[in-house]
Amino acid sequence: MEKKIYKAAVIGCGRIGVLQEKDWDIKPATHAFAFLKNPRTKLVAVADSNIENLNKAKKMLPKGVKFFSDAEKLLREINPDIVSVAVPRGGHCALVELLTKYKAPAIICEKPMADTIEQAKKMIADCKKSKSLLLINHQRRFDPALSEIRDEIKKGTFGKIQKARCLYVNGMCNTGSHVIDYLRFCLGDIKSVSAVKNMQAETYDKKDYCVDASFKFKNGTDVVWQSLDRRAYCIWEAEFYGTKKAVKIRDLGQTVEIVGLRPSRRYVGFKELDHEKPEKLGNQNRSFFKAMAQHVVDCLDKKIKPASTGEDGLAALKVLAAIKKSAENKGKRVDI
Repeated sequence: MEKKIYKAAVIGCGRIGVLQEKDWDIKPATHAFAFLKNPRTKLVAVADSNIENLNKAKKMLPKGVKFFSDAEKLLREINPDIVSVAVPRGGHCALVELLTKYKAPAIICEKPMADTIEQAKKMIADCKKSKSLLLINHQRRFDPALSEIRDEIKKGTFGKIQKARCLYVNGMCNTGSHVIDYLRFCLGDIKSVSAVKNMQAETYDKKDYCVDASFKFKNGTDVVWQSLDRRAYCIWEAEFYGTKKAVKIRDLGQTVEIVGLRPSRRYVGFKELDHEKPEKLGNQNRSFFKAMAQHVVDCLDKKIKPASTGEDGLAALKVLAAIKKSAENKGKRVDI
């Protein structure tokens, strides 16, 4: 039998939905173009109430794609199989409710999944009621190289993870939420947090801010999470230090290196990390959006289970709420 081609739509024609495709050198770089490039999906429509963004999208997307200023009209006329929610987080809950009203088979929601824990719980409940598949776009869960690191950590290939440290920019709810989710993906649930605001780091979203934090994971691992100022440069890095090997993830997740051990060249009887001969994973030009589109196709084909569920999004949101509470109380530890 010929494999089904899934109809896809994107609600939100801003940067993550459509517009950053013209800026990024690794493509596809947006929801819309991920569906255009995947052989099992067909981008049939996009919607945005912002007419300026909608007009910009019209100039970028090919003929055959339909454009709507009203999301509900899109759903009535198109009935898509996959819908990406690519609007600011304040609009996620209402749009997911609308999509479940029309029983959308698969919903990909940008992170953080909601403004509040209550909204996130409602989104999960609405999707269960309508039997809609809800995926949160924690992109690094869909990437084969970064998923392999998680698998090897769980197998014990790197030994016991002693510590981890991470760097990010542009707000704890923006870039920071990706780091939090990937830490949970690799290490499990976070037990407690302690955080302070970084008032020197700028964010483009004035409702968001940067923090420096320490996490205690339920498995006993301690993690340091630090923010930098985006005006200097962009950064997303994570390092895991196991008793057998270390893992270094750089370039927003594109560069993945496993660093083994060698006898110390200075101290007899000791070992050191062999930074000269790292094992590299993955193509540095691989697209996380490409992996996302293929992941939702495989889920709809029932080949795999979702790697980033609504429950994962809710867990990340609870961590963000605890971080905010701690930061507003001068670093007081908050249990999750």
